[in-house]
Amino acid sequence: MRLIILTILFTLFLIPVYATCFKVCDYSDFVDAKAVSVVGNIAYVADYWDFKTLDISNPAEPLLLDTVWTSLYSTSIAVVDNYAYITWLNEGEVGGLVIFNVTNPNYNLMSDIFSTPGEAHAVAVSGNTAYVADGSAGMQIIDVTDHSNPVLLHSYDTPGNPRDIQVVNNIAYIAEGLSGLQIVDVSDPVNPQLIGSYSMDACFIKVANNLAYITDTENGLLILDISNPQNPQLTGSYQTSGVSHLELSGNLVWIDNPSIGLLMINVSDPSNPTLQDIYSSVNIESLTIANGFAYLIDDEGVMDILNISNPLNQQLLGSYNTPTDVRALALSGNTLYAVDIISGLQVIDFSNPQDPQLLGSLDTPGYAYGVAINGTNAYVSDLNEGFDIIDVSEPTNPSLLCHCNTSGYVHSICIEDNQAYVADDFAGMLILNVTNPASPAFLGSYNTSGTIYSMQIQGNYAYVVAESEGLKIVDISNPRNPQLVATYDSSGILSAAVSGTNAYIADYQLGLIVLNISNPAAPSLIIADMPHPTSFISKVFMEGNILITQDDNWNEIRIYDTLNQQVPVLMQNYGWNLDSYDFCLDMGKLYTANGQWGIHVLDFNAVLPIDDPVVPNHNVTLSSYPNPFNPSTTISFNLPSSGFVKLDIYNIKGQHIKSLMKDHLELGNHQVSWNGMDDQGRTVASGIYFAKLDTAGSTTTRKLVMVK
Repeated sequence: MRLIILTILFTLFLIPVYATCFKVCDYSDFVDAKAVSVVGNIAYVADYWDFKTLDISNPAEPLLLDTVWTSLYSTSIAVVDNYAYITWLNEGEVGGLVIFNVTNPNYNLMSDIFSTPGEAHAVAVSGNTAYVADGSAGMQIIDVTDHSNPVLLHSYDTPGNPRDIQVVNNIAYIAEGLSGLQIVDVSDPVNPQLIGSYSMDACFIKVANNLAYITDTENGLLILDISNPQNPQLTGSYQTSGVSHLELSGNLVWIDNPSIGLLMINVSDPSNPTLQDIYSSVNIESLTIANGFAYLIDDEGVMDILNISNPLNQQLLGSYNTPTDVRALALSGNTLYAVDIISGLQVIDFSNPQDPQLLGSLDTPGYAYGVAINGTNAYVSDLNEGFDIIDVSEPTNPSLLCHCNTSGYVHSICIEDNQAYVADDFAGMLILNVTNPASPAFLGSYNTSGTIYSMQIQGNYAYVVAESEGLKIVDISNPRNPQLVATYDSSGILSAAVSGTNAYIADYQLGLIVLNISNPAAPSLIIADMPHPTSFISKVFMEGNILITQDDNWNEIRIYDTLNQQVPVLMQNYGWNLDSYDFCLDMGKLYTANGQWGIHVLDFNAVLPIDDPVVPNHNVTLSSYPNPFNPSTTISFNLPSSGFVKLDIYNIKGQHIKSLMKDHLELGNHQVSWNGMDDQGRTVASGIYFAKLDTAGSTTTRKLVMVK
């Protein structure tokens, strides 16, 4: 099994990522968006059976201008000269073209609906002619001189099933899957002629400057020289399997690989395309680039808007690729200890971040997931094979001291005062004396019904993160008989860090939770802060007074100052395009473990802002009663000062459900009732919802539970 995984991971071309992009918005007020086109400050969206226009002059806050119901299932969109051309495909595999006049984006007029014999996948428009990639029916050539009365000029049969199409200088370039690229002269649209072809598994295509950029399902990005369309020649390629969508912007090509993310390929030298960036993302249905922003429609019908205006990540000092997939880090001076899922412990010299050097390594029998350093020993959690204690006194020659089998899967391990605390998903938290690391002695254990992800030790207490069971606070003053003293209930907790009288918790449902643990037997909530309605906070990390959180959904690293602050102060919201599984911070360098994309080192001082941090107003309170509720609940909040207030309801997917308030309010107590209905007056389903209160300098969320 390890060999199979190793083979797969080696195909992912582990190379450093030098650019950065970040999400500024995820817009979800759609039925099921399928395609987007952007012209100027207007986004045109084919939304299932609706056609929508949005003002994106501020990409962080798109404003809906108009919605027109078409009754047609949209598949693609092209906007040319004040007309939007939308291909559609309804049940029974009946497709066609619908045309909208978008001269006034606040009031779009449907011109006509034109049916095609095949499954209309894409459309290209040149002059007064539309060309439809019509699946099993080939290419349809349609006269759209009179947009209210399109006329079929010719139905051109192709050997395959056209998926995408581009028309440049009276030449149609058709990507049609296993039948490859078909090049057709359409100078006479009633008598098109095949003039060239290229064998490949063609998916999507863009044409510019006598080059065709094509995604090949098996071979990645292919670049063809089409200066002689009768004889296209391969110029260059970027190998990656499983790709689909493609967009071209200047010298950059963006391609979608569902198993990796969105890849930015630098094609300034077409003969040698190179990876410049990757953005971890979900499956993409549509992609367009405009004005320094990327607009992505994902397979859940949500539009993510990314800022891609900065082509280089100037904060990046260096990177290092482990053999497969790095998940955890520990740092001692300039020596970084990283665990690679397949290849075990990697000992790396980072004294020169621009040129890190592998000192030594030791493969472990299982899947290496966690690491802790104590003196000259490394403790590696090995998932399905227990844990290992490794002597690293000679970094160039790590040697195994002890392999310890446990009854379950070991996710993480921490060391405190010669005691090892091991997170075992079957046996719970194991406590061992490791004074003699070659022969650990079992002391005691504390078990939970949920899988233990991690632990933090402070004084006589262990703060244990258990799946679906929240945070367990365990008295370990007698390690042979650990005792539970308190539980903070929350089913979304994934990670925790403890410092002084505060516990900082990553909760994927509620965001960053801060608890007062001055009395460990009675933890109390200080704040629960959800940075965005759709944030997925997966990791918290602490070094000194610096708190770092990882937001998987927004690909953000948020950096807080906790010095002398009951409430952490946000110092920086850093758009880091890669999921980070672990962090290390030392001597002005921030190390990130980025899975299959290796280890990256950022200049921490450059990451931090020049301006003073903004202290959010966390004196705003938000509550609801009853909760759980049916059919209605009253949401109460207190404002410490007057100002503009927005109160909205979101579902657990982060989709907007209901606007409850958007007004200027005076300071004091306020109440708003929610009747359990959405903006369309439909009763919502049972489940978890979130009330999100936005005020000046503060965002507060509250979980609501609708029961029936």
